[in-house]
Amino acid sequence: MRNSPSVLFLSSYNEAGGTARVVMDLTKELRMRGHRIRTVFAGQPTPTELLAWCKSEGIEAEISDAVVSPREERPRNLTDFQALRRLVLESQADVVNIHYPTTAMGLKDLLAIRSARCRRLIVTIQHPVPLASKGSRTRLLARLSARLADAVIVSTEVTSSLLRETGIPPQKIRVVPLGLPVAGSIPTRREARARLRLPDDRLVVTCLARLAYDKGHDVLIDAFARIQDPDGRLLLVIAGTGPERERLEQLANERVPGRCRFLGWVENPADVYAATDVFSLASDLEGFGLVFVEAAFHKIPCVATAVGGVPYVIDHNRTGLLVPPQDPEALAGALQRLLEDRDLREQFGREAFARAHREFTLQAMTDHYAAIFGQKAGSAT
Repeated sequence: MRNSPSVLFLSSYNEAGGTARVVMDLTKELRMRGHRIRTVFAGQPTPTELLAWCKSEGIEAEISDAVVSPREERPRNLTDFQALRRLVLESQADVVNIHYPTTAMGLKDLLAIRSARCRRLIVTIQHPVPLASKGSRTRLLARLSARLADAVIVSTEVTSSLLRETGIPPQKIRVVPLGLPVAGSIPTRREARARLRLPDDRLVVTCLARLAYDKGHDVLIDAFARIQDPDGRLLLVIAGTGPERERLEQLANERVPGRCRFLGWVENPADVYAATDVFSLASDLEGFGLVFVEAAFHKIPCVATAVGGVPYVIDHNRTGLLVPPQDPEALAGALQRLLEDRDLREQFGREAFARAHREFTLQAMTDHYAAIFGQKAGSAT
């Protein structure tokens, strides 16, 4: 194998979000390091927002129906198997790294990749969905899938533990924390708020995430409505697009009329963070939470739900605050605590910034991936 192995990235998740961000950043960084990279996202449903995002980031990504998205909600068939096998054969890649949104790996996908004489097959799992209660057949499929992979990459010990409980050998699993490019020039708060058309004199709570049910925007809106604000200084800002937007706008109009702005798709997320006093996301499930790392690089403290890998990213009472999921009262209390204490906000922001630079950089994440990609087939770290 060459010193810089060629890599085929496959992503069954094709929505604009954290999973796609990881694939995109790895693509750019490894290309800069001299690797030949081909990046392919699932083609159905058509990922319009994702393609626009890739283009804006200068990434040459493809879509293909040979990669089946879990959102299609159908089993893989022989045609899918053959199409994926052809794709891998045509790529002539030394390494195939397929990304799944949850712990449910695609056994037929991995069989197709292996049948194309793939030299090294790496699976990446983004979200920690327990399999122990899914039945013996599901657990068996997970173990068989893992046997076909040379390594299974997860972002936190939470997901690693779930896989071990399923019966996947610990030596197959690699814990690689996610990372982001270190922010260069950061816009000032005044500049960012001017571009986003936000007032200068308000305390702003922001959320940047896909407008989907499991992201907990409704819980955040409910919590924001419970915060005492006699002077009308608080503003909730929600950035992102998704199927829940109409319902959430209606809920905001009912619960916090005139106190919530929906920004839709924001081309430069740095503006959202620079305009922020406190960042909050009340998800029911998060594999890691790259948005919290983005906030940290802007010295913004976070309030979030203690689910999945979030407690690994946010150090409670040091870089932010954690509350139980689906608990708007607790979320409101945590938000109010930070909004009323500027010194605490700044302290948490400094701690988050320092930790992000130590632990959550793209450089560190790519170093880990490159090492795993470069191992000989069947070897272990």
